[in-house]
Amino acid sequence: MSDLFSKFDDIIEMRRDLLATGVEDPFNLVMEQVLSPTVAVCNGRETILLGTYNYMGMTFDPDVIEAGKDALDRFGSGTTGSRVLNGTYIGHREVEEALKDFYAMDHAMVFSTGYQANLGIISTIAGKGDYVVL
Repeated sequence: MSDLFSKFDDIIEMRRDLLATGVEDPFNLVMEQVLSPTVAVCNGRETILLGTYNYMGMTFDPDVIEAGKDALDRFGSGTTGSRVLNGTYIGHREVEEALKDFYAMDHAMVFSTGYQANLGIISTIAGKGDYVVL
């Protein structure tokens, strides 16, 4: 029986070789302070943020911050689990209702992350024998 992780040996060696050339390890990036929707201090340097989920630039919007504080007071800091089991809050339903009405659709569904949205839609529309290119 082979080592469970041996399939990663080539990738580990490739990463080790790349880092030996002086390339900075991307997994060593630490965000110490967020200065604005597009700038943060990372590893002691001011850095432009090009890969955040802050699509609409609302990170520091006072209304969003206040709504977040209100949600913490009302619901605490955890999700209590997945939405399927016990994690759907009234806010989820309110947002879905507002989106449904705004887009004049019969239904709407929101996901906690872009990754979950991709999993949800891909597993819904793709079937056996289909190819999905991301």
